[in-house]
Amino acid sequence: MTTAALLACAGCPLVSPFGSPSARTVDLSEPGDHDQALVWQNLTRTYIVHTPAGYNAAIPTPLVIVLHGGWGTGEQAARELGFSELSDQRGFIVAYPDGYLRNWNDGRGGLVAEITDLDDVGFILAMIDAIARSLNLDRRRVYAVGVSNGAIFANRLACERPDRFAAFAAVIGTYPEALDCRPTVPVSALIIVGDQDPLVPYDGGEVSSGGTVLSAAETTALWIAADSCSTTPQITQLPHLNPDDPTRVRRESYSGCAEGTAVVLYVVEGGGHTWPGGPAGLSTVFRGPVTQDLDATQSCWDFFAAHAEGG
Repeated sequence: MTTAALLACAGCPLVSPFGSPSARTVDLSEPGDHDQALVWQNLTRTYIVHTPAGYNAAIPTPLVIVLHGGWGTGEQAARELGFSELSDQRGFIVAYPDGYLRNWNDGRGGLVAEITDLDDVGFILAMIDAIARSLNLDRRRVYAVGVSNGAIFANRLACERPDRFAAFAAVIGTYPEALDCRPTVPVSALIIVGDQDPLVPYDGGEVSSGGTVLSAAETTALWIAADSCSTTPQITQLPHLNPDDPTRVRRESYSGCAEGTAVVLYVVEGGGHTWPGGPAGLSTVFRGPVTQDLDATQSCWDFFAAHAEGG
């Protein structure tokens, strides 16, 4: 996705008053990928909607919003993470929005989207509303999952608008330290991190692309407190599937949470800045190994499927 494509969409019938979104009109009920756009803050914002095979307009359907990492695109996330293929099997809708100039205003400071004071939270909510005008969304089952910059942004979405999300998943991205929101309303949280992440530090601190984040433990503690969970986790070690895989995966599950919510932390021991079970992407010299003991895509959906809004 080029910068020009993010800022303009030739042929889209759009109206652009400030703060008044207007979406491209197409039939989203047909299975497959649909390129979409809406105007938000006088910018044309783009996204892909994947309608699952077998979609039935008479049945309210869950929505999973997949937030790409910094310098990524929605198309890249759709191609690499496997949510569309899983949605065809499990029957949920997927949306892949594009960040402005390939990044999200995640609240940690220093990014283009934040410097320009973009309301990315508002854009995501406007996108949900636009999709709901064309598809029968189950409003109690709207979820956000993000990777890296998208994961940090997913934390922000869940904190600032817990009324709109039943659960979220943050993969290789923790809570933005500078964000002036601290979670107080119960939202189910799934956190997946690598303890050797070279870009978003496991122990918190400065992110390689700028800004600072809380540690994995501090992030988990925020959501445990918001969800009123027991602070004593059930800890399990996932089966080790490949003897050549240098990583191990530890699962910490926190129970007794308010309103049927849950908090789960996966720590990829020896893991880096990679999507568990996914492609390596850049050389492991830069990002670290990809664990095969955890399928993050499947784990995210399994977690979401177990939690609707308010329970």
